[in-house]
Amino acid sequence: MFRKFSGILFLFVALQAQSQQQPEWIYNTVKGDTLWDICLKYTNKRGCWITLTKYNEVVNDRVMPVNTPIRIPVGWLKKLPVVGEVVYVTGAAKYSQWNDKQFFTLTAGQQLHLGAIIRTQAGSIVKLLLHQTNEVLIKENSELLLEKFSSNNVDVLDEEITLKQGSADVDVNSDKVKNRFIIKTPAAIAAVRGTRFRINSSGDQMRGEVLEGKIDVSTGSSSQSVPAGFGVSATKGKKIQPPQALPPQPKMLQARVKSSLPARVDWEPLNQVDQYQVSLYNGKKKILSIETVDHNWIVYDTLDKGCYQVKVHGIDGAGFHGIDSQASLCVIEDLASVDLNDEDSLKDEGDHLALSWQNAPEANSYRVQVSTDEQFSDIVQDTTTSDTQVVLPKIEGQDVYIRVISLDNNGRESLPSSVLEYSDKKSQMFSIIVTTILVGIAFL
Repeated sequence: MFRKFSGILFLFVALQAQSQQQPEWIYNTVKGDTLWDICLKYTNKRGCWITLTKYNEVVNDRVMPVNTPIRIPVGWLKKLPVVGEVVYVTGAAKYSQWNDKQFFTLTAGQQLHLGAIIRTQAGSIVKLLLHQTNEVLIKENSELLLEKFSSNNVDVLDEEITLKQGSADVDVNSDKVKNRFIIKTPAAIAAVRGTRFRINSSGDQMRGEVLEGKIDVSTGSSSQSVPAGFGVSATKGKKIQPPQALPPQPKMLQARVKSSLPARVDWEPLNQVDQYQVSLYNGKKKILSIETVDHNWIVYDTLDKGCYQVKVHGIDGAGFHGIDSQASLCVIEDLASVDLNDEDSLKDEGDHLALSWQNAPEANSYRVQVSTDEQFSDIVQDTTTSDTQVVLPKIEGQDVYIRVISLDNNGRESLPSSVLEYSDKKSQMFSIIVTTILVGIAFL
């Protein structure tokens, strides 16, 4: 009899150790629930009610209070519960279901089940909505596991995800429902209640940055409470250092930028910042790209016409990412160029040149440039006018090249017009004659 009991006990301990390595679904009891009923309805495991009693340390399942959390390993469930969906995917990303080694392409609108693993590649971004409440933005070269979730019909949502590597931005929305949200990394665990924060995981290192609210970060040996505007770095098994202030918001030089391509957005440089991270959003708040630059501007060459949001934050020497600033960017059509005609546009009026042209659509002023070379590296006159004609002085004995650039009130500049060449032949001929006479006199 003793041997038989020992065998059962050993089997249970082995099952419990195996279960603890699995993702878990948390069922919150309602009035009249028993573990037998729960096992029968949700699991396909033989002897479930016996092992589930021990697994959850339930003394008497006949008198369980309402909303008692019952943890059920994912491998016992008849059907994997849906715990989230994909809001959007930028680039290429993949996912796998629980206990499935095969990975599949991840697409927008896709439902995600408990135990799913999401992997992003270089340049890819995935945004998740968990329980229709909390948002997780998974950045490039990351791997995330949906590890522990409660059922939806509860007063307090339990959600636990594991960021095995890479970076994620999290927005825990406590306005809709109370949350017990935990994000684990190999180095540390962050527990939050209603906040916005970033987590980066790399090997035994974890970095957290709090934008709103606060998080509690703990390792095996220490813990720290991190308020908004601060960040913390943790190393597995070591004491966590005190939080440090994040880089401040950079000041955008323009809150609204209207430009044809290439479009440039500038901000004031920050002290003690080595780099900046720039995120580009479309009108539907989808991130199109994330770039890291070492200067205080960004240039976009290939955007479609339309309006975007550009968010920028600094990155200090310790790798902490700061607070975002943003500006709107509207990419508009190129301004039409001026059409210069050799015969009609430029006339020699004796002591000066008269240049005229047709008005370019949407232009309200023009820049007229005169250069001594075709490459316009030696510009000798640069005039701006709101008219469509201008008087230019002659440069005696000098060939000149002339072009016009359209301008508008939004700061757009067109491509330069075709180039007109003017040669002051009379002045050149007079100079040659005078020079010849002087040379002849010298020989007399």
